[in-house]
Amino acid sequence: MSDAQQQQNSFLAVRHKGALPKPYTWSEPIPESGAQVIVERAGGGEEVVVVTGAHSGGQSDLPQALAEVTPERLELLERRQQFEAKAFSFARQRTRTRRLRIKFVRCVIGADKKIRLFYASENTEDVRDLLRDFAHEFGVEVELVQLAPRSAAGELGGLGPCGRPTCCSTFLKVFPNPTTKMAKDQGISLTPQKLSGRCGKLKCCLAYEADTYREYLEEIALRVGHTVRSPKGYAKIIDLNIIQRKVRVATLASRDVASFGAEEVERVKGGIPQGDEKGGFFYGPEGKPERRSASVRVESKPPRSKDSTDTPKRSRRSRGDGSRGRQRSEQTKASSDDSARASDNEKKPKRRRSRRRSKAPKSND
Repeated sequence: MSDAQQQQNSFLAVRHKGALPKPYTWSEPIPESGAQVIVERAGGGEEVVVVTGAHSGGQSDLPQALAEVTPERLELLERRQQFEAKAFSFARQRTRTRRLRIKFVRCVIGADKKIRLFYASENTEDVRDLLRDFAHEFGVEVELVQLAPRSAAGELGGLGPCGRPTCCSTFLKVFPNPTTKMAKDQGISLTPQKLSGRCGKLKCCLAYEADTYREYLEEIALRVGHTVRSPKGYAKIIDLNIIQRKVRVATLASRDVASFGAEEVERVKGGIPQGDEKGGFFYGPEGKPERRSASVRVESKPPRSKDSTDTPKRSRRSRGDGSRGRQRSEQTKASSDDSARASDNEKKPKRRRSRRRSKAPKSND
């Protein structure tokens, strides 16, 4: 089959209501919209999908459609799914009995009649006893496939924090390598609850716009914590909106918070000059804006009368107040000297005077 014929026979179909349509290829004519078709499932197995329309893409690695839904084919698919569910429950039961730290994700019966069990585990576990239990119970060959955390989350599916189906279960085939630096550049909180997805790792969507944010950061050359010159003087950047190219600063002199455009501030390298903490006014490349001239009101003072004299007013204190003040200062000085002498006398230890007692003369009797 040529590439043109393969492109012509590709169609879009969904697995359930609300899911994103996926493209499939078929060697027969494209079925009508709303028809049910059995297709290969990614990783093995079969499932029923509903056709939504034709596909105009030219991809060559699309999954293959097997046949239209018929009562016989649908009954065979149901029996296969029942056997897969039975094997899956048996695997979980034996795992708990043998105390293995394994989380089974999916069970598939391939076209070669082999059972494949997909599981996720943080450590390497010994599963040889588990394989013996399967061979003794079902009498068929069993293959255990260990998946990475992101691949296991894609097999389980579910909804992400955005409310849509997870990217790993819909369209993402090659997983990116997100880092915490990408989240820091985008201004996202570095709490693990907001950065981790259903797989427990960093969200893959952090890498979608990382290049755009990196280009914008290189253009404005500003980061949170930089000291800048702003229209309100020296300030420190406390928040940064990269998409709108706005910065939120706190002035160093008065701690006022204001928002400016990235072109209205200039980064200060090497520290603030000593003695110029209240300066640092910057108005961008256009310069300081012109102020509107306001009308100045001049109030005329009434003329002085001829009777008024320019003699200065006499102070309320009389000349005798100075002598009184001197006397008070001398008294306070004398009292302070007396108190100092008294304190010196108290510090000196008191000497005890020994009293001599007169001894009476001894009698010769």
